[in-house]
Amino acid sequence: GWQVEVAVPFQSLRFPQGGEQSWRATFWRNHPRESRRRYSWAAADRDEPCWPCQWGTLVGMAAISSGGALEVLPSLTGVDEQELRDDRLQSNESQMEMGVGVRYGLSSSLSAAGTFNPDFSQVESDAAQVGVNTTFALFYPEKRPFFQEGSDLYETWIDQVYTRQVNDPRWAVKTTGRMGRSSLAVLAAQDERTPYLMPFQEKTEVFSLERSWSALVRGRSTWGRDNALGLLGTSRLYEGGGSGSTLGVDGRLRLDRNHRFEAQVVGSWTVEPPRAGPTADLESERFAGGDHSAVFDGESFGGYAHYLGLQRSARHWDWSAAWWATSPTFRADNGFVTQNDRHFGSLNSGYTFYSEKSRWLDEWRPSLNVARIWSWEGLRKDEWIRPQISANLVGQTSASVAWLSSNERFHGEDFRGIKRWEVDVDSKFSEMVQAGAWASWGRSIARRIDEPVLGRVVNLSAWCDLKLLGRLTVQPRWEYQQLRHPGTDEILFADYVLRSPFNFQLDRRIFARLVVQYDGFEDRLSLEPLLSWRLNAFTAVYLGSSHRFQDASPQAGGGEDLATRFREDQRQFFFKIQYLFQS
Repeated sequence: GWQVEVAVPFQSLRFPQGGEQSWRATFWRNHPRESRRRYSWAAADRDEPCWPCQWGTLVGMAAISSGGALEVLPSLTGVDEQELRDDRLQSNESQMEMGVGVRYGLSSSLSAAGTFNPDFSQVESDAAQVGVNTTFALFYPEKRPFFQEGSDLYETWIDQVYTRQVNDPRWAVKTTGRMGRSSLAVLAAQDERTPYLMPFQEKTEVFSLERSWSALVRGRSTWGRDNALGLLGTSRLYEGGGSGSTLGVDGRLRLDRNHRFEAQVVGSWTVEPPRAGPTADLESERFAGGDHSAVFDGESFGGYAHYLGLQRSARHWDWSAAWWATSPTFRADNGFVTQNDRHFGSLNSGYTFYSEKSRWLDEWRPSLNVARIWSWEGLRKDEWIRPQISANLVGQTSASVAWLSSNERFHGEDFRGIKRWEVDVDSKFSEMVQAGAWASWGRSIARRIDEPVLGRVVNLSAWCDLKLLGRLTVQPRWEYQQLRHPGTDEILFADYVLRSPFNFQLDRRIFARLVVQYDGFEDRLSLEPLLSWRLNAFTAVYLGSSHRFQDASPQAGGGEDLATRFREDQRQFFFKIQYLFQS
């Protein structure tokens, strides 16, 4: 056998001072041999849905103290942006700026943090998504450290908070803490370039506004075994007029060992900016039965949304029932609500079979999803049934097959007989190579053309993680989508994205990364190299750049080979130095 020792500095944690400490904790190991085995320090019952409720207790820790109360993280950032003008790359903006982050421990369980003029250029860019046939805004995960920390407190079933709505903060402050079984989070920020999502029944309009100020307040208390009640309020004010606010209550109640009830109710209040601005082209767009126009004109209105859910979680049989409702006037300016004007009901059920004697099968699971969507007035918009069979095989391999049958009403036309197959396979059969693929084919609505039709669609994606030379990892990802006209077999659209990060860890302090991405729909190639040196998790030096190339066809003067085919039209160089002072 073997042993592992892990040292976690007490100064990196926050806990009450003095006396003997008693902490809840667990430790577990995944054993990825032919079949995945999991070992845990504290016994875990798969028929018990609450995992933290089963953790063990650490006792006997005395005469220890947490880290200093004050942390200051100043940074110096230099940026040079260039773009193609007059047939050559010219500097568009060069600047050097100071920024600072401050954190202060108000108590052992409450801390305040702030940042001024933050720079996140060292954060890896978003992976491009194939969105050529969607009418709704695409979701991108939060990657900025300041907004990631404590963000789980803002997670609710209705997305009132999406921290990436604070797009380009000039400053931001936040407070997070826990008092007994109650948690509190407050965040405020000034945004210099503000994204605005305007949801409708069948689409999302996305705009960019100027300066805004946002405030988020979250409180949540827990009691018993896995019961919780929370309150969440958000507000955003726009320079020049207009605002958007939400206030909601959410909670979960454990009815017995395996059943749980969940609910969230949210109200919204919207005052549109007084000038049309970027919405001027929506002059003919109206909503809520024609009572309101989509053009910004200073009008005000309130909205409503709710979620109700009942769940059963157990070792073998689980099911859930959910009911969502979103009024035509509901908006969440600080959140990610891309669709409204609907009622949505769904039922899910599945049963897991465990195979104790099979040489190739560990477990398998049949499941069924049935759902229906109505407009706020009660008109059927969509309905579907989706059976699925999934299995976990030996060799850390999983596979699933699903079939979808749907009837959808889109742009006033009733599309019936929508049927698609889905197959998903992934495997971690080797420490050096992990790979997976997903495919979907059948019928789908072509939504982004003047007269939508029910065409033939093919969706493909594949991924691979390669661990080479011990320190080099390569992670290529590929997505492809094609849709053909049902009558003429004409390709209405075909799009693919290829992205591959290359990560090289020279030693525990020096790290190099190169992200290569090609978007086939826009014919654009991107390269993002980064070199970093870290003294610790916060004290670091970053040096990097980003390069954007446009595919120049032979008719536009581009060559046939890759070296001459792509022409660089955007470039950025940056460096960042930051040092943590702690007392």
